[in-house]
Amino acid sequence: MPSDSDNPMLDVPPLDVVGFLAVQRLSSNFKASMERAWLISKQDSLSMEVANLSGELEVVKSEMEELQAQVASLSTCRNSSWEALHQRSRELELLDSDSTVVTSLANSTSQEISHLQEEKQTLLRCSKELKAMIKDSLDRF
Repeated sequence: MPSDSDNPMLDVPPLDVVGFLAVQRLSSNFKASMERAWLISKQDSLSMEVANLSGELEVVKSEMEELQAQVASLSTCRNSSWEALHQRSRELELLDSDSTVVTSLANSTSQEISHLQEEKQTLLRCSKELKAMIKDSLDRF
């Protein structure tokens, strides 16, 4: 009698084992296909998200360039304003100095006028006295 290993019928697994292996192989292939499809879908979704974010990044870069241009413009304007302010400040200091000189001259002029009025009064008094003396002298002749 031939041994079990010599019998070709004994090397073939029973039908229910073959069916189970086939179903198991089919199930694992199907599972792999589903996972692959899910991963491809996820990759496409991520690719779209990257494309959207890239577009948004370009918009943000453009807005940032515009803002930097505005900052540069405002800085230039601020610098011009500071220069004008410093110029006006120097002018005001000169005007303040000139005002002090004018005030001093006005006070000095006022004092001079007051002094001249006193001299005028003195000269008028002297003139009246001289007139009276001349009249007296003429009366004596």
